[in-house]
Amino acid sequence: MRRVAVIVLVLVLLGGTAAAFTVTEALKLERSPLTAPRFAEVLSPTCACRTQVARLSFQLRQPDRIDVVIVSDEDPVRTLAHDLDRSRGRVRLKWDGRDDAGAFVPDGVYRLRVSLQKADRTIMFPHEIRVDTEAPTLDVVRVKPAAFSPDGDGRRDTVAIALRTNEAGQALVFLNGQLAAEAPLGAESDGVLTWDGSVEGRPVREGVYTLFARLRDLAGNLSPAARISVQIRYVEVVPHVIVARRETSLRFRVLSDVRRVSWRLRKGGTEVLADARARPGSIAVLLPRRIRAGRYILEVVANGHRERAVVRIVKRSG
Repeated sequence: MRRVAVIVLVLVLLGGTAAAFTVTEALKLERSPLTAPRFAEVLSPTCACRTQVARLSFQLRQPDRIDVVIVSDEDPVRTLAHDLDRSRGRVRLKWDGRDDAGAFVPDGVYRLRVSLQKADRTIMFPHEIRVDTEAPTLDVVRVKPAAFSPDGDGRRDTVAIALRTNEAGQALVFLNGQLAAEAPLGAESDGVLTWDGSVEGRPVREGVYTLFARLRDLAGNLSPAARISVQIRYVEVVPHVIVARRETSLRFRVLSDVRRVSWRLRKGGTEVLADARARPGSIAVLLPRRIRAGRYILEVVANGHRERAVVRIVKRSG
């Protein structure tokens, strides 16, 4: 009899285990009353940008009365809905990053908990909502070349700005308050942004410019502005006023990235030296013997861009 009792007990335990297993598996196969969640992954409630508010939504399979709460480590932080009667369909909510007292919550990770009164179930969505209000950092590593010429000849048409940041985001470069260039940057690595010398499709004139670079992180926070100095230069003559003596050489320097420049020396409508060509750099040419003292104009052309300098020819001393 004792042996029979033991056998019966074992059979009862096995039957109970099987029943529990069957119930567990049935629960696993039961469809969730909530589906198709769409959650903002990150927000910065203080950024005054599109990520200032988190948009959260999910699909309700059946009509129910729901409570929706933002939680942190299971602790309730903000009640978004209470005793809300909803028909089946999509439920859309917003969270501005504040708690029930109206204060901004600390930076961290939060989740959404939904209680269904009719279904008698509480579901915690696994999706994380990260609150981030800390501004990223952005440093200028190098700017190369310091002077460039966006003339389309394939030689120094753009300037490359190497930037370094502590988190991923979008690098933005502004000129006079207008967006000049942008590019995505990864975290903890150098990224390169290029500028073609235009703003909103319009080319900028020759000159020295100060650009300001900022990083907008995934939460919408902006880094402090980093200053960048660049020069757009097609052709430049140095010095701008040249003094040369009669019966000597005219000497000047041309700064340009073209292969060759053309130049001429004239006085009024009369050309003294015409259609001369040379490589950029230091140029020296013997002045005509009969040239008179006075004021002349030196004009240098590089890929259609012109630069002028004043040449003063003076009498040779002694």
